[in-house]
Amino acid sequence: MKIVDPAGGGVAEITGSGVLDGPLYGASFGKSVKRFFAKYAKFAGRASRSEFWWSQLFVFLVMVVPYLVTTVGLVASIAWAQQNPNVQSMGFDPATGQEVFYEAPPGVVNAPTGSLMVVGFILVAVLGLALLVPQLSLLWRRLHDANLAGPLALVGLVPLVGGLIVFVLALMPTKAEGRRFDPR
Repeated sequence: MKIVDPAGGGVAEITGSGVLDGPLYGASFGKSVKRFFAKYAKFAGRASRSEFWWSQLFVFLVMVVPYLVTTVGLVASIAWAQQNPNVQSMGFDPATGQEVFYEAPPGVVNAPTGSLMVVGFILVAVLGLALLVPQLSLLWRRLHDANLAGPLALVGLVPLVGGLIVFVLALMPTKAEGRRFDPR
């Protein structure tokens, strides 16, 4: 069965053949995730909007748990640190002869829940690094489908506005001219 490219009448994917060259229009969640990992570091070609956004939903769902673990650990550690100040002696006041103390927070990492925060942070870092290349290659191919140059994905590195610009570019519709990025 052939799926027709809505932008130009070309074949987008031949199902059952294992060919992953063309974009998959009308992709389901499962197929998008499968292609996300199958095309792990493939920057050539195109990716449809459905393929891109379903994969972004998958990445969001995968990253929710580590972020929640980190947040819960941080909030609990901050609350513990505020309730358990570290009282230390500064010495004796020469005028009165009494010992002088000061209170300092013990730090959030030293809290009993500090390890939860650290484990969550490590999970965020490891998963983030593992998903960085496939996300970048998918965005690169998505930009190709909109007939934009893949390196525009690097605009996301611009502070404050870069992420918003990349978001808008990823929303752009498919253009037939994008076929120029297909593998030959």
